[in-house]
Amino acid sequence: MIYEFALEPELVATWHDRRNFLFFEEKFGLRTRRIVSAYPKKWVSQVWKAFRNSPEGNNQNAERNLDALLRDLTQNMVKRPNTFPDIPEWILRAETEHAERPFYAIIANNNPNIRDFVILKDDLIESGCHKCWSPPDTPIIRRNADELATAIAPLLRASRHVIFIDPYFDPNKRQFVQPFSKFFIE
Repeated sequence: MIYEFALEPELVATWHDRRNFLFFEEKFGLRTRRIVSAYPKKWVSQVWKAFRNSPEGNNQNAERNLDALLRDLTQNMVKRPNTFPDIPEWILRAETEHAERPFYAIIANNNPNIRDFVILKDDLIESGCHKCWSPPDTPIIRRNADELATAIAPLLRASRHVIFIDPYFDPNKRQFVQPFSKFFIE
């Protein structure tokens, strides 16, 4: 399974400095089963805005470093719709989104509501672990529509083109159509 992580834009904006990013290097991607979530929809723009508002905002080397990092992070990024625009603070917005459609974890600079699914960057770097950091072994997925849809939802959101191949698919039988329709709802 693939696990979706929401990253605070202000946090990622500091990763132009290798010292801030070193722990997270090569920790995201399909091979690690940790995928970055583009939440909200304009997540990349929010990272750039935070960078431009930082003391390093005019540093061309820092800008190039961040640009390369964002290209890498967004390569397999999971796209999410823009929800809860009325909540201005990113962490509160992400917590609200998590209640509707859970991330595996949220990585942020602070955890104002002391949520167990929010990983503080400093704590993670210091200890190297958190119960939500390491994806569990791949569970056995029962062959029902809900579990199948939940299992492949992050992969579908990360995909640009999807081709379903099932030699036994019969559109006249509900047992085949129900999982297929759930894939597009998740």
